[in-house]
This record gives sequence, C-alpha cells and structure tokens, in this order.
Amino acid sequence: MTITIPKNASATDVEKQIKKAVRKKPKGFDAAKHAGTVKWEQDPLTYQYEVRGRAKDGTQAGRS
Repeated sequence: MTITIPKNASATDVEKQIKKAVRKKPKGFDAAKHAGTVKWEQDPLTYQYEVRGRAKDGTQAGRS
C-alpha cells in the first residue's frame, strides 16, 4: 500500500494517515475457512470415471 504525504504535512497529519492505512482490513481469500475434506459415500475414482463418461478400462462409455 502506498501513502502519499505532502511535504508541508504536519506530524499529526502523518500519524492520521498511517493509522488510517493500518485500520483497513486486508482483502483476500481466507483458505483456512474452506479447508477440509468432503465425505462421500462413493469412491472418488469411480466418481471421476462417471463424470468423465469413461469406463474403468479407459474406453468411452456408451460408444462402440
């Protein structure tokens, strides 16, 4: 973050600008809030094959 302070600013003005900059909450994504695992009844690999439309042997499901 950049703070622009004019040359003729008093010490109190400088302190006010610094406090104002520090007060702001940083933006960003809180990954810890969403961390964890999804509990499924189904095997993840089986789900992948289902979603991608492939059989377990690597061939396209439903095609000849």
